[in-house]
Amino acid sequence: MREPTVEHERMSGQILQGLIQQGVRFHQAGNLEEAEKAYRNVLKADPDNAATLYAMGLLARDRGQAETAEQYLQAVLKLKPHSIDCLFSLGLWKQQDGLPQEAVGLYQRVLAIESSNRQALSNLGVAYLDLQQPEKAVDCFQKVLTQTPGHANALNNLGNALKMLHRLPEAINTYRQALQAEPGGADIWSNLGIAQVRANQSNEAIESFEQSLQLDARNCQTWLNLGLIYEERKDFPTALACYRRAMELDPQYPQSYRQLAHLVYQHGEFEGARQGYQAACELEPSQVIWQLQAETLCPIIPASTEQIMEIRSQIEACLQTFTEIPLALNVDQLAESSYEPSFYLPYHGLDDLKLKSDYADLLAKNLPPLSGIRPVKDTLNRQKPKVGFLVTPRHEGIFAKLLGSAIARLSAAKIDAYIICRDEGIAPIKEAAPEAESLRFFTLPNTVRAAVQHIREAEFDVIHYFEVGSDSLNYFLPLYGLAPIQCTSWGSPVTSGLPNMHYFLSSSALETPEHQRYYREKLVLLNALPTYYHRPILPKTLPSRQDFDIAPDTHIYSCLQNSFKLHPDMDSIFAEILSRDPYGELFLLEGHQPEWTELLRDRLRDAMPQDSFNRVRFLPRMPRETFLAFQAISDVMLDPIHFGGGNTTLEGLSFGTPVITMPSEFLRSRVTYGCYQKMGIQDCIARTPQEYVDLAVRLANAPEERQRLKKSILARCPVLYEDTTFIRELEDFFLQAVATYQQ
Repeated sequence: MREPTVEHERMSGQILQGLIQQGVRFHQAGNLEEAEKAYRNVLKADPDNAATLYAMGLLARDRGQAETAEQYLQAVLKLKPHSIDCLFSLGLWKQQDGLPQEAVGLYQRVLAIESSNRQALSNLGVAYLDLQQPEKAVDCFQKVLTQTPGHANALNNLGNALKMLHRLPEAINTYRQALQAEPGGADIWSNLGIAQVRANQSNEAIESFEQSLQLDARNCQTWLNLGLIYEERKDFPTALACYRRAMELDPQYPQSYRQLAHLVYQHGEFEGARQGYQAACELEPSQVIWQLQAETLCPIIPASTEQIMEIRSQIEACLQTFTEIPLALNVDQLAESSYEPSFYLPYHGLDDLKLKSDYADLLAKNLPPLSGIRPVKDTLNRQKPKVGFLVTPRHEGIFAKLLGSAIARLSAAKIDAYIICRDEGIAPIKEAAPEAESLRFFTLPNTVRAAVQHIREAEFDVIHYFEVGSDSLNYFLPLYGLAPIQCTSWGSPVTSGLPNMHYFLSSSALETPEHQRYYREKLVLLNALPTYYHRPILPKTLPSRQDFDIAPDTHIYSCLQNSFKLHPDMDSIFAEILSRDPYGELFLLEGHQPEWTELLRDRLRDAMPQDSFNRVRFLPRMPRETFLAFQAISDVMLDPIHFGGGNTTLEGLSFGTPVITMPSEFLRSRVTYGCYQKMGIQDCIARTPQEYVDLAVRLANAPEERQRLKKSILARCPVLYEDTTFIRELEDFFLQAVATYQQ
């Protein structure tokens, strides 16, 4: 046979190239079978044809054959190790498959060959965002923008990275630059809205979300983001409409069901909320944490003690079920996740140590790692510890009343003290704390990642958490750990259950001899009550009974507490008091939501005769001066059993109003008792529900005895206010805790 000439070889190459192009055309037209035939004909003649191997890889990927696709591209790299197309495609696939770390390595190989490859830089930046490494992402997007200034997609991604770093003003400005380049970018408008929400610019955020929806009215997540703002503003109908619109657009979008469930839960619809959470879980079964959240939900206003016991049994069983199941938490969702144990557990009046500890251990072992963030420091300043008092949004007012003045009065020579809060929280703290001008503040970012990084870098020796578990941020921050020593106190008057919360500050006046058994933390007993509290001042002109539409001969029993504090066991006490005192009227506060009031009203209606129930009055929420005045004109204040008053008790006693209390073994029901211990008064302390009723009815019906008791309270209550002993003991605790840690 004659040897082929050079011309024949060239023609064979042309034929092969023609087959490749034919295969590409079939591929682009979606005719994958014919495309594969063409490619295989090429590979029969030339098994090492890199272009065809690459095309076969793309074809396999389109068929969902990820492993086969990667094998083809790896074969190409053996032939052409510097194939940018091949490395880039592999990086893209890894990104799509949720493997950003592997994608990073592949994009870096592309950039080692061609350092200015804009698409590789852009995708590398996105991979860094997926890895929660926003600093590296910023560098990538800035390099892209150096090549192509004003590139909308790069600016949008840069805004996302800056937002993750909590550099919100820069993020907002960057999104606006992106919109100048692409005014019709619905996703850019939406991202801008999210940044504005985090920067507490809710009016501007509404405008941004609405602009996004004008461009893309079918974006479910944007409707949900808009609804969240209205929910925060307590505009229930508008928030509900936004959530329902998202569900109409995509009935299979699970987040719509979650947010609707959260909304109805806040309005007292316990069963409706559980159903909503379960619906979301069915649509997204991989979200195990949602299932945990659904199964550990507690009713805000329990229907009965039996319901409480049933719920707690379910929670205990649920925690055992989830012990070995990965929860797949996302750190960037934790700050507003509500994944912490139910806020309402402590109001059940039972020992929460095991439930809260089991829950904390489950979440602790599933915490996502924080790559690129420095660990907690391991050396402390023994001479002058740096102490941060951390308070999260919406809790600043009561924090300032209980602790603000104490922090301001700590010795600057002994303690380097800061209040860690949001920038917008500074004003309410300064308003509530008379010595506010001497306070120093440290900004609290609004995401877990940013907060951990920012606070750890400040190298605090001690972090004192005002509350733990009243929101997601003040639960997950200590779970990650911000300082070598972490402590908390009676802001949340129950054990945190966290494995790395080292101390709980309480008082010998508040605890029983078996106190440590209820805490995971090491309990520290101060002699003082753990507060420096300014005695309230009544308005010069007090409202009269007539102003509240109360008859002159009415006996006023007031229990002006949050609705969820009123345990079902309290219902029979209320009923007995009203039954025994025909002149008695019970005054309660309306709930934060009207539905809470109705649930409590229905429960009380079932617990007492109609005549008694007719003498239960719900007062609207009122200005503080009016609230204080009502406590002052009350004949008797009723401290809720199981979870009593703290701030309310300190206010009522300052006016001499007797507060009936029945302490249990738990701190949360012993604050009023502790105040009486400090004052040396025993007259209002009951040991049983019957004694509680007897004391309340007797004092309400005996004006002379009540007046004598009032004089005694007024004479002795000054010991409760502006107690500098607490400040000195707090200083000593910090110094001793640091010394002990160093040992």
